[in-house]
Amino acid sequence: MFRRNILLISLAFLFLTGAAQAAKDVHFKDSALVMKSKASLEKALLSYGDWCDSGCRYKSPGVKVDKRLKFRDTPQRFYTWTWVSDIKDLKYFSEVTVTKNARSLKITKRALGDKDKALIKELKTVSGYPHKPLLDSSVNVVTVDALAAESGHKCRVTMDTKVRVGGFLSMFSGRVLSGLKDSTNAILKALRK
Repeated sequence: MFRRNILLISLAFLFLTGAAQAAKDVHFKDSALVMKSKASLEKALLSYGDWCDSGCRYKSPGVKVDKRLKFRDTPQRFYTWTWVSDIKDLKYFSEVTVTKNARSLKITKRALGDKDKALIKELKTVSGYPHKPLLDSSVNVVTVDALAAESGHKCRVTMDTKVRVGGFLSMFSGRVLSGLKDSTNAILKALRK
């Protein structure tokens, strides 16, 4: 009886802490036709500090701060620190890479994770900001494709986000997907204004 109770208590603890939960991948992709030039969309998308939940130029649900850091900053690669307040506060560093040509733009924002421990330590030291991610991984790719003039639109903007949620949070993957949809829709709407 004692062993059975210990086993049940152990299983309950594993369940409640999320240790028994398998990691889940959550993916959302959407696009919109926008009547703006590639250059103006690039400027808006790379305006870190102008995107937040309230009081900023562009609406981004749940975002309190999204700041470009002056650390190894180049036009093709830089780092950001983001604070999102949703299910729980997330505060994390990301690497942003930008590739472009005459007709297209691609911005990839990858949250730093376990394989980036030395870089995270350096960013924490240089910036003074904490790194407390909630997601196991997160990659957001935004592409802007200039369209032919006869299409009636200037650009197609596509947002493709993939996150991995593990532990206790994996029980809420539906909520995470809903948040990705809401965020994507709000960003696409802000770009169309």
